[in-house]
Amino acid sequence: MSQIGVRPDTTHIGLQHWIVERMFDRTPLVVTHLRPTLFMNWVENFWIRISADKGILRLPLGSVRHAPITMEDVARVIEAILLNPEPHDREIYELFGAQELDWYAIAAKVQAELGIEVRYEPIEIWTMLAALTALGRPDRAHHLAMVSQDYRDGFYSGFNNMVEQLSGFKPTTVEEYVAANRDAFDTNGELAMTDVRLNAA
Repeated sequence: MSQIGVRPDTTHIGLQHWIVERMFDRTPLVVTHLRPTLFMNWVENFWIRISADKGILRLPLGSVRHAPITMEDVARVIEAILLNPEPHDREIYELFGAQELDWYAIAAKVQAELGIEVRYEPIEIWTMLAALTALGRPDRAHHLAMVSQDYRDGFYSGFNNMVEQLSGFKPTTVEEYVAANRDAFDTNGELAMTDVRLNAA
């Protein structure tokens, strides 16, 4: 498994994924390449719980759309392929979630499920980079900055029904994900761009 956006004309992790894919293609192994879009857990990881009745999604992703996918959805695809791998040999599957949305729409769906006010606040990539670097995580900060730029450039956009076609299950919606992980939204996410973190950067 790699990710959408892997290509030879880049200098970050997307290039590394592309090289590994090509290396596997040179072997006699039965190989299938899965390229999921941005995972749904970005919603949880960047979540800010302001108060009992208010939350914010603050990310550097502009107004670009993607169809967030869960790791469980990808796991179901992997399971289905492993049960019958030969028909999928040398195939490349881009995997998308249930619906292509921008982050304003994602915030609206989180709001509807939690029953509290939720808004999306776009920030600049360098703002996130500085905040995460100040937390002592420069490598992860750099990776997420590169992913965010690819996202803004549209590499994570698109939609298909490959998850359902391959696994037999419809992909998880934003509302279903929030409902299944409701407790995680009671507190700030691991990567929450809180005012404290932004001011400390």
